[in-house]
Amino acid sequence: MPWPAFRDPKAAENFNTDRFAEDLIKNAVKVGLNPNKLILVVPLLARSDSESSDIGYSNAIYDLGADPRGNGSAFLNGTGYFFFSQTRAIEKVALAKKYGLHGIGLEGGESFESEDLYPWDANSLFHAIALSSGRRLT
Repeated sequence: MPWPAFRDPKAAENFNTDRFAEDLIKNAVKVGLNPNKLILVVPLLARSDSESSDIGYSNAIYDLGADPRGNGSAFLNGTGYFFFSQTRAIEKVALAKKYGLHGIGLEGGESFESEDLYPWDANSLFHAIALSSGRRLT
């Protein structure tokens, strides 16, 4: 999924919604891409709506105390951080199935900043996506 416009608060607030993802999928199909060749990628970053730096999913959960099963937002000192919570990520699994996409993936790993939690951690995005797809992690 593309990143929202740099420091555009409305874009930062909306990039993790189903509507945003559906618009991207529809536009890709409209220009001739085969949906079965598309993978919907969920970024592991929490986008800031101000001049503050972005942070990673793990930072949003551990440092900001964000709810991993919440709506994908956390606030600190007036700055909003918007990310893919487990709830938002699971919604994307349903969208991928609805539109016949090849699958869903997690983007991260460039640094600790953009890491998921351990896969066996119940607050991990990988864990939530696997469980929603009928997979067991133990």
